[in-house]
Amino acid sequence: MKRLKRKDYEKLLEPQQLELVAMARWVQATNQRLVVLVEGRDTAGKGGAIDAIREHLNPRQCRVVALPKPSERETTQWYFQRYVPHLPASGEIVLFDRSWYNRAGVEKVMGFASDTQVKAFLRQAPLFEQQLVDDGILLFKYWLCCNQAQQEERFAERLKDPLKAWKLSPIDLDARRHYADYARAREVMLKATHTDYAPWTLVDFNDQKRGRLTLIRDLLHRLPDTRVPESTLDFVPLPGKPQKERHGVLKPIEAFHDWRQLSAKSSHSPDRKALARGTHICVIALQRIHARPRRTMPQPLRQRFDGVIGADRKHFNAAVGEVAGMAAQLQPLRLGLGAGAKENTLNMAADHESRCPFHFRRIHLPALNRPSDRLRLRSRRRSPSR
Repeated sequence: MKRLKRKDYEKLLEPQQLELVAMARWVQATNQRLVVLVEGRDTAGKGGAIDAIREHLNPRQCRVVALPKPSERETTQWYFQRYVPHLPASGEIVLFDRSWYNRAGVEKVMGFASDTQVKAFLRQAPLFEQQLVDDGILLFKYWLCCNQAQQEERFAERLKDPLKAWKLSPIDLDARRHYADYARAREVMLKATHTDYAPWTLVDFNDQKRGRLTLIRDLLHRLPDTRVPESTLDFVPLPGKPQKERHGVLKPIEAFHDWRQLSAKSSHSPDRKALARGTHICVIALQRIHARPRRTMPQPLRQRFDGVIGADRKHFNAAVGEVAGMAAQLQPLRLGLGAGAKENTLNMAADHESRCPFHFRRIHLPALNRPSDRLRLRSRRRSPSR
Protein backbone atom coordinates (compact mmCIF):
# COMPACT_ATOMS: atom_id res chain seq x y z
CA MET A 1 0.00 0.00 0.00
CA LYS A 2 1.28 3.46 -0.92
CA ARG A 3 2.73 5.50 1.94
CA LEU A 4 0.74 8.47 3.15
CA LYS A 5 2.19 11.91 2.60
CA ARG A 6 2.31 14.21 5.60
CA LYS A 7 -0.25 16.64 4.18
CA ASP A 8 -2.76 13.84 3.53
CA TYR A 9 -2.02 12.31 6.93
CA GLU A 10 -2.69 15.55 8.80
CA LYS A 11 -5.92 16.09 6.88
CA LEU A 12 -7.13 12.60 7.86
CA LEU A 13 -5.90 12.87 11.44
CA GLU A 14 -7.70 16.11 12.31
CA PRO A 15 -11.28 14.69 12.36
CA GLN A 16 -10.08 11.71 14.37
CA GLN A 17 -8.51 13.98 16.96
CA LEU A 18 -11.78 15.90 17.21
CA GLU A 19 -13.46 12.59 17.98
CA LEU A 20 -10.78 11.86 20.58
CA VAL A 21 -11.53 15.19 22.28
CA ALA A 22 -15.22 14.26 22.33
CA MET A 23 -14.29 10.84 23.71
CA ALA A 24 -12.27 12.43 26.53
CA ARG A 25 -15.23 14.67 27.35
CA TRP A 26 -17.44 11.55 27.53
CA VAL A 27 -14.96 9.76 29.78
CA GLN A 28 -15.02 12.66 32.20
CA ALA A 29 -18.78 13.23 32.07
CA THR A 30 -19.61 9.56 32.67
CA ASN A 31 -16.78 8.88 35.17
CA GLN A 32 -15.24 6.19 32.99
CA ARG A 33 -11.71 4.82 33.38
CA LEU A 34 -9.82 4.09 30.16
CA VAL A 35 -6.55 2.17 29.80
CA VAL A 36 -4.74 1.72 26.47
CA LEU A 37 -1.69 -0.55 26.29
CA VAL A 38 0.64 0.10 23.33
CA GLU A 39 3.15 -2.70 22.82
CA GLY A 40 5.42 -3.65 19.94
CA ARG A 41 8.94 -4.05 18.71
CA ASP A 42 11.62 -1.40 19.08
CA THR A 43 11.09 1.43 16.55
CA ALA A 44 7.56 0.17 15.78
CA GLY A 45 6.14 3.63 16.55
CA LYS A 46 4.65 3.33 20.03
CA GLY A 47 5.59 6.86 21.07
CA GLY A 48 4.26 8.44 17.89
CA ALA A 49 0.94 6.62 18.20
CA ILE A 50 0.54 7.74 21.80
CA ASP A 51 1.43 11.33 20.87
CA ALA A 52 -1.22 11.32 18.14
CA ILE A 53 -3.85 10.22 20.69
CA ARG A 54 -2.97 12.62 23.49
CA GLU A 55 -1.88 15.67 21.46
CA HIS A 56 -5.09 17.66 21.99
CA LEU A 57 -6.30 16.07 25.23
CA ASN A 58 -6.14 17.68 28.64
CA PRO A 59 -2.83 16.53 30.22
CA ARG A 60 -4.51 16.55 33.64
CA GLN A 61 -6.96 13.96 32.38
CA CYS A 62 -4.82 11.93 29.98
CA ARG A 63 -1.51 10.56 31.29
CA VAL A 64 1.28 8.64 29.60
CA VAL A 65 3.03 5.94 31.63
CA ALA A 66 6.47 4.83 30.40
CA LEU A 67 8.23 3.19 33.33
CA PRO A 68 12.01 2.69 33.43
CA LYS A 69 13.58 -0.62 34.31
CA PRO A 70 12.54 -1.87 37.76
CA SER A 71 14.58 -0.78 40.75
CA GLU A 72 16.24 -3.25 43.07
CA ARG A 73 13.29 -3.00 45.45
CA GLU A 74 10.70 -3.39 42.67
CA THR A 75 12.31 -6.62 41.49
CA THR A 76 11.36 -8.16 44.86
CA GLN A 77 7.67 -7.06 44.63
CA TRP A 78 4.71 -8.80 43.08
CA TYR A 79 5.32 -8.22 39.39
CA PHE A 80 2.09 -6.25 38.74
CA GLN A 81 2.55 -4.08 41.82
CA ARG A 82 4.57 -1.33 40.13
CA TYR A 83 1.84 -0.82 37.52
CA VAL A 84 -1.16 -0.66 39.88
CA PRO A 85 -0.49 2.93 41.18
CA HIS A 86 -0.63 4.22 37.60
CA LEU A 87 -4.12 2.90 36.84
CA PRO A 88 -6.72 5.63 36.21
CA ALA A 89 -9.19 7.11 38.65
CA SER A 90 -12.68 8.26 37.69
CA GLY A 91 -12.72 10.32 34.49
CA GLU A 92 -9.07 9.61 33.59
CA ILE A 93 -7.27 8.10 30.58
CA VAL A 94 -3.95 6.29 30.91
CA LEU A 95 -1.78 5.37 27.90
CA PHE A 96 0.90 2.77 28.66
CA ASP A 97 4.02 3.03 26.49
CA ARG A 98 4.97 -0.58 27.16
CA SER A 99 3.30 -2.22 30.13
CA TRP A 100 3.31 -5.35 32.25
CA TYR A 101 3.78 -7.31 29.02
CA ASN A 102 7.49 -6.49 29.17
CA ARG A 103 7.86 -9.78 31.02
CA ALA A 104 6.55 -11.77 28.07
CA GLY A 105 8.61 -9.78 25.58
CA VAL A 106 11.93 -8.08 26.24
CA GLU A 107 12.51 -9.72 29.65
CA LYS A 108 11.96 -13.20 28.21
CA VAL A 109 13.99 -12.70 25.01
CA MET A 110 16.90 -10.81 26.61
CA GLY A 111 17.12 -13.15 29.60
CA PHE A 112 16.00 -10.71 32.31
CA ALA A 113 13.32 -13.14 33.52
CA SER A 114 13.51 -16.88 34.08
CA ASP A 115 11.21 -19.39 32.36
CA THR A 116 9.42 -19.92 35.68
CA GLN A 117 8.72 -16.19 36.01
CA VAL A 118 7.46 -15.95 32.42
CA LYS A 119 5.13 -18.93 32.84
CA ALA A 120 3.77 -17.45 36.08
CA PHE A 121 3.15 -14.14 34.31
CA LEU A 122 1.30 -15.76 31.41
CA ARG A 123 -0.90 -17.54 33.91
CA GLN A 124 -1.56 -14.48 36.08
CA ALA A 125 -1.98 -11.76 33.41
CA PRO A 126 -5.47 -12.87 32.26
CA LEU A 127 -6.60 -13.06 35.90
CA PHE A 128 -5.18 -9.58 36.63
CA GLU A 129 -6.90 -8.12 33.57
CA GLN A 130 -10.15 -9.87 34.46
CA GLN A 131 -10.13 -8.00 37.77
CA LEU A 132 -9.55 -4.68 36.00
CA VAL A 133 -12.40 -5.23 33.54
CA ASP A 134 -14.76 -6.52 36.26
CA ASP A 135 -14.09 -3.33 38.21
CA GLY A 136 -15.26 -1.25 35.24
CA ILE A 137 -11.98 -0.27 33.57
CA LEU A 138 -12.11 -0.05 29.77
CA LEU A 139 -9.00 -1.97 28.67
CA PHE A 140 -7.58 -1.91 25.12
CA LYS A 141 -4.41 -3.76 24.10
CA TYR A 142 -2.54 -2.96 20.86
CA TRP A 143 0.54 -4.60 19.35
CA LEU A 144 2.34 -2.62 16.63
CA CYS A 145 3.94 -4.74 13.88
CA CYS A 146 6.80 -3.86 11.54
CA ASN A 147 9.14 -5.81 9.27
CA GLN A 148 12.82 -6.16 10.08
CA ALA A 149 13.90 -4.14 7.03
CA GLN A 150 11.77 -1.24 8.23
CA GLN A 151 13.10 -1.66 11.75
CA GLU A 152 16.70 -1.50 10.52
CA GLU A 153 15.95 1.65 8.54
CA ARG A 154 14.52 3.33 11.66
CA PHE A 155 17.46 2.22 13.78
CA ALA A 156 19.86 3.80 11.27
CA GLU A 157 17.79 7.00 11.26
CA ARG A 158 17.94 7.25 15.05
CA LEU A 159 21.67 6.63 15.01
CA LYS A 160 22.24 9.59 12.66
CA ASP A 161 19.67 11.97 14.14
CA PRO A 162 20.92 13.66 17.36
CA LEU A 163 17.30 14.50 18.27
CA LYS A 164 16.41 10.79 18.29
CA ALA A 165 19.65 9.31 19.60
CA TRP A 166 18.23 9.09 23.13
CA LYS A 167 15.82 6.41 21.88
CA LEU A 168 18.72 4.02 21.27
CA SER A 169 20.32 1.89 23.96
CA PRO A 170 22.77 -1.03 23.91
CA ILE A 171 19.82 -3.36 24.61
CA ASP A 172 17.99 -2.02 21.55
CA LEU A 173 20.98 -2.68 19.32
CA ASP A 174 21.49 -6.12 20.80
CA ALA A 175 17.81 -6.94 20.21
CA ARG A 176 18.37 -6.65 16.45
CA ARG A 177 19.73 -10.21 16.50
CA HIS A 178 16.54 -11.51 18.13
CA TYR A 179 13.89 -10.49 15.61
CA ALA A 180 12.64 -14.07 15.21
CA ASP A 181 12.85 -14.67 18.98
CA TYR A 182 10.56 -11.69 19.60
CA ALA A 183 8.10 -13.05 17.05
CA ARG A 184 7.99 -16.43 18.82
CA ALA A 185 7.63 -14.78 22.23
CA ARG A 186 4.76 -12.63 20.90
CA GLU A 187 2.88 -15.66 19.59
CA VAL A 188 3.18 -17.44 22.95
CA MET A 189 1.97 -14.28 24.71
CA LEU A 190 -1.02 -13.84 22.38
CA LYS A 191 -2.07 -17.44 22.81
CA ALA A 192 -2.07 -17.12 26.60
CA THR A 193 -3.48 -13.60 27.06
CA HIS A 194 -5.88 -12.99 24.13
CA THR A 195 -9.27 -13.23 25.88
CA ASP A 196 -12.85 -12.19 25.18
CA TYR A 197 -12.79 -9.56 27.94
CA ALA A 198 -9.29 -8.22 27.09
CA PRO A 199 -8.51 -9.02 23.44
CA TRP A 200 -5.36 -8.06 21.57
CA THR A 201 -5.43 -5.96 18.38
CA LEU A 202 -2.49 -6.11 15.96
CA VAL A 203 -1.83 -3.02 13.81
CA ASP A 204 0.50 -2.83 10.80
CA PHE A 205 2.99 -0.02 11.49
CA ASN A 206 5.32 -0.40 8.52
CA ASP A 207 3.78 2.92 7.49
CA GLN A 208 3.59 4.74 10.81
CA LYS A 209 1.22 7.47 9.64
CA ARG A 210 -1.30 4.98 8.29
CA GLY A 211 -0.81 2.82 11.38
CA ARG A 212 -1.71 5.70 13.72
CA LEU A 213 -4.89 6.40 11.76
CA THR A 214 -5.80 2.71 11.88
CA LEU A 215 -5.22 2.45 15.63
CA ILE A 216 -7.22 5.58 16.48
CA ARG A 217 -10.08 4.53 14.20
CA ASP A 218 -10.26 1.12 15.89
CA LEU A 219 -10.19 2.65 19.37
CA LEU A 220 -13.02 5.07 18.57
CA HIS A 221 -15.15 2.40 16.90
CA ARG A 222 -14.89 0.04 19.87
CA LEU A 223 -16.05 2.64 22.37
CA PRO A 224 -19.78 3.28 22.85
CA ASP A 225 -21.41 6.48 21.60
CA THR A 226 -19.23 9.13 23.18
CA ARG A 227 -21.23 12.23 22.24
CA VAL A 228 -21.77 14.54 25.17
CA PRO A 229 -23.29 18.02 24.71
CA GLU A 230 -20.63 20.71 24.96
CA SER A 231 -21.09 23.37 27.58
CA THR A 232 -21.34 26.80 25.98
CA LEU A 233 -19.49 29.71 27.53
CA ASP A 234 -20.51 33.34 27.10
CA PHE A 235 -17.54 35.34 25.80
CA VAL A 236 -18.50 38.79 27.06
CA PRO A 237 -16.63 41.75 25.49
CA LEU A 238 -14.28 43.72 27.73
CA PRO A 239 -15.71 46.91 29.21
CA GLY A 240 -12.85 49.02 27.85
CA LYS A 241 -9.71 48.88 25.73
CA PRO A 242 -7.40 45.87 26.25
CA GLN A 243 -4.57 46.71 28.63
CA LYS A 244 -0.90 46.26 27.92
CA GLU A 245 1.37 44.24 30.16
CA ARG A 246 3.33 46.44 32.56
CA HIS A 247 6.47 45.39 34.43
CA GLY A 248 7.84 46.77 37.66
CA VAL A 249 10.33 44.66 39.60
CA LEU A 250 11.52 42.57 36.66
CA LYS A 251 11.33 42.88 32.88
CA PRO A 252 11.10 40.11 30.26
CA ILE A 253 14.30 38.82 28.78
CA GLU A 254 15.27 39.79 25.24
CA ALA A 255 13.03 38.22 22.59
CA PHE A 256 14.40 35.37 20.50
CA HIS A 257 15.70 36.23 17.03
CA ASP A 258 16.80 33.85 14.33
CA TRP A 259 20.18 35.49 13.71
CA ARG A 260 20.69 33.42 10.56
CA GLN A 261 17.79 35.17 8.84
CA LEU A 262 19.20 38.65 9.46
CA SER A 263 21.42 40.26 6.85
CA ALA A 264 22.98 43.61 6.13
CA LYS A 265 19.89 44.58 4.11
CA SER A 266 17.45 43.46 6.78
CA SER A 267 14.84 45.96 7.92
CA HIS A 268 15.21 44.70 11.48
CA SER A 269 16.38 47.47 13.78
CA PRO A 270 17.56 46.13 17.14
CA ASP A 271 17.16 48.13 20.30
CA ARG A 272 19.91 50.73 20.78
CA LYS A 273 20.75 49.42 24.24
CA ALA A 274 21.25 45.99 22.71
CA LEU A 275 23.63 47.51 20.14
CA ALA A 276 25.64 49.24 22.84
CA ARG A 277 25.76 46.12 24.98
CA GLY A 278 26.91 44.00 22.05
CA THR A 279 29.63 46.47 21.11
CA HIS A 280 30.87 46.69 24.68
CA ILE A 281 31.10 42.94 25.00
CA CYS A 282 32.92 42.73 21.67
CA VAL A 283 35.49 45.22 22.86
CA ILE A 284 35.92 43.40 26.15
CA ALA A 285 36.36 40.05 24.43
CA LEU A 286 38.94 41.53 22.07
CA GLN A 287 40.73 43.15 24.98
CA ARG A 288 40.91 39.77 26.63
CA ILE A 289 42.10 38.04 23.48
CA HIS A 290 44.94 40.52 23.03
CA ALA A 291 45.70 40.57 26.76
CA ARG A 292 45.14 44.30 27.01
CA PRO A 293 45.96 45.78 30.41
CA ARG A 294 42.93 46.52 32.51
CA ARG A 295 44.10 50.07 33.23
CA THR A 296 43.88 51.04 29.53
CA MET A 297 40.11 50.43 29.43
CA PRO A 298 37.53 53.21 29.87
CA GLN A 299 35.78 53.08 33.23
CA PRO A 300 32.47 51.56 31.96
CA LEU A 301 34.33 48.83 30.10
CA ARG A 302 36.57 48.18 33.07
CA GLN A 303 33.53 47.56 35.26
CA ARG A 304 31.98 45.33 32.65
CA PHE A 305 35.26 43.47 32.27
CA ASP A 306 35.33 42.80 36.02
CA GLY A 307 31.66 41.79 36.17
CA VAL A 308 31.26 39.70 33.01
CA ILE A 309 34.62 38.11 32.32
CA GLY A 310 36.75 38.34 35.43
CA ALA A 311 39.73 36.02 35.66
CA ASP A 312 37.76 32.86 34.88
CA ARG A 313 38.38 31.49 31.39
CA LYS A 314 34.99 29.75 31.33
CA HIS A 315 33.27 33.10 31.77
CA PHE A 316 35.26 34.40 28.85
CA ASN A 317 34.08 31.56 26.60
CA ALA A 318 30.48 32.35 27.53
CA ALA A 319 31.06 36.03 26.79
CA VAL A 320 32.45 35.19 23.35
CA GLY A 321 29.25 33.26 22.62
CA GLU A 322 27.24 36.29 23.65
CA VAL A 323 29.38 38.47 21.39
CA ALA A 324 28.52 36.27 18.42
CA GLY A 325 24.82 36.48 19.12
CA MET A 326 24.84 40.27 19.28
CA ALA A 327 27.18 40.67 16.31
CA ALA A 328 25.07 38.47 14.04
CA GLN A 329 22.13 40.89 14.13
CA LEU A 330 24.16 43.94 13.15
CA GLN A 331 25.35 45.23 9.84
CA PRO A 332 28.86 43.99 9.00
CA LEU A 333 30.60 47.23 9.98
CA ARG A 334 34.16 47.29 11.11
CA LEU A 335 35.33 48.15 14.56
CA GLY A 336 38.51 49.86 13.43
CA LEU A 337 40.74 46.84 13.93
CA GLY A 338 43.73 45.99 11.89
CA ALA A 339 43.54 42.96 9.60
CA GLY A 340 45.85 40.94 11.80
CA ALA A 341 43.87 41.64 14.98
CA LYS A 342 40.59 40.81 13.28
CA GLU A 343 41.95 37.54 11.88
CA ASN A 344 43.35 36.61 15.28
CA THR A 345 39.96 37.33 16.88
CA LEU A 346 38.03 35.14 14.45
CA ASN A 347 40.55 32.33 14.80
CA MET A 348 40.26 32.51 18.56
CA ALA A 349 36.49 32.40 18.34
CA ALA A 350 36.58 29.53 15.86
CA ASP A 351 38.50 27.45 18.40
CA HIS A 352 35.55 27.77 20.76
CA GLU A 353 32.71 27.42 18.25
CA SER A 354 31.80 23.94 19.51
CA ARG A 355 31.01 25.42 22.93
CA CYS A 356 29.16 28.49 21.64
CA PRO A 357 25.76 28.71 19.92
CA PHE A 358 26.83 30.35 16.67
CA HIS A 359 29.24 29.77 13.80
CA PHE A 360 31.96 32.33 14.35
CA ARG A 361 33.51 32.23 10.90
CA ARG A 362 30.45 34.04 9.55
CA ILE A 363 30.43 36.76 12.20
CA HIS A 364 31.38 40.38 11.52
CA LEU A 365 32.21 42.61 14.44
CA PRO A 366 29.65 45.38 15.00
CA ALA A 367 29.84 49.10 15.64
CA LEU A 368 27.28 51.76 16.52
CA ASN A 369 26.07 54.26 13.96
CA ARG A 370 27.43 57.38 15.65
CA PRO A 371 31.18 57.89 15.33
CA SER A 372 31.31 58.92 19.00
CA ASP A 373 29.92 55.53 19.97
CA ARG A 374 32.57 53.55 18.16
CA LEU A 375 34.93 52.06 20.65
CA ARG A 376 38.28 51.37 19.09
CA LEU A 377 41.10 49.26 20.30
CA ARG A 378 44.60 50.47 20.39
CA SER A 379 46.24 47.97 18.11
CA ARG A 380 49.14 47.28 20.42
CA ARG A 381 50.08 43.64 20.20
CA ARG A 382 52.45 41.92 22.54
CA SER A 383 55.35 40.04 21.13
CA PRO A 384 55.81 36.31 21.97
CA SER A 385 58.78 37.18 24.15
CA ARG A 386 56.56 39.35 26.35
